[in-house]
Amino acid sequence: MTQLKDLKESIKIKSKQLGFILTGVTSCDAPAHYPIYEEWLDAGHHGAMNYLANERSRLRRADPKQILPECKSILVLALPYSPANSEFRILNSELQIASYALGSDYHDILPQRLQTLVQFIEEQIGHF
Repeated sequence: MTQLKDLKESIKIKSKQLGFILTGVTSCDAPAHYPIYEEWLDAGHHGAMNYLANERSRLRRADPKQILPECKSILVLALPYSPANSEFRILNSELQIASYALGSDYHDILPQRLQTLVQFIEEQIGHF
């Protein structure tokens, strides 16, 4: 148990070094609050992101093992959208720019950081 706790702590430290502001590990069991997500979808809160509401997406979110059957746990990471200096967010009383649009595109940033984290984890536990 101590080794697992040490591994989790070292992953959290490495994640922070890579710019992630939150790191957690959770079970790959079906999420207890999944019905709330279904209600959110049914209310149309997903907007134009129709892929979130299709049957395949719903099944995969209801049961993470649909994605990776051998999954033992899930690593959850958070990266802030806002750049350090977000004073430009409100240009005037009429026009606002969303925080995610001010910084670099996360599609360009995340893959390299995640690969670095995967390599770090593999160094700790071996290639799986």
